[in-house]
Amino acid sequence: MCVLASCTFFAGCQLTWYEEPVTNGEPPLTYDEEFQVINDYASIDTVNNCYTVAIDDEIMQRERLTAKNVRFILQEFAKFNESLQEEIEEGAVVTLTLQNRHGFTSHTVNGWKSAIHFRDEYSPVADMIQTKANYGALGFGDGNWYDHSISFAASDRVTSRLDLEASSFWSIVMTCSTGTSSYGNKFTMSGTGRRTAVNRYWWWTGGGSAPFNWEFSVSGPVGGGASGSISFSDTY
Repeated sequence: MCVLASCTFFAGCQLTWYEEPVTNGEPPLTYDEEFQVINDYASIDTVNNCYTVAIDDEIMQRERLTAKNVRFILQEFAKFNESLQEEIEEGAVVTLTLQNRHGFTSHTVNGWKSAIHFRDEYSPVADMIQTKANYGALGFGDGNWYDHSISFAASDRVTSRLDLEASSFWSIVMTCSTGTSSYGNKFTMSGTGRRTAVNRYWWWTGGGSAPFNWEFSVSGPVGGGASGSISFSDTY
């Protein structure tokens, strides 16, 4: 049994889409247009044998994407990945293909169970915090946060770094109450699959002198069975 799995499977399948009000004289993108933009940010994860893609607030602003369509499209990616895993577990030889602005890529998976290796081995979150952060981290496992806020003393510029592994659709919203970034005081990102080394740079807005007491908080579950952390360090 052989299955050809193509990311372009999604395009054109949705008959209706959400539209936001026209801004700056530009009409909103259609569902198919938003899908193509998101497809350009997708890649094939050859370790976990799935499609992976993540869209943050920076990409959404630059590409004029709408929150509802982004969430819907990423959930469709996650559902398609689940069907791929089922095909592989049943013993199918599956070929994942992807065509976007970066060109054409493909990856073939031998689906016999004896040869399946879906995940790398990852260190516990506690170990990740010790090795990746100067000021600690907000960790999560099985799609839920261990802590919902963190505070620490640091210089007037810090960097947050997101690292995660997930099995399906996930979404993160983090707010900084003491500083801002080029995209405001919130960091948002949604996606499916693994995402590592996503950096966001923050600067202090409260005045005064160092050391500054930074405060970050998160809301809602991450979802997707995700495990990982958002760690914090100085910006160099």
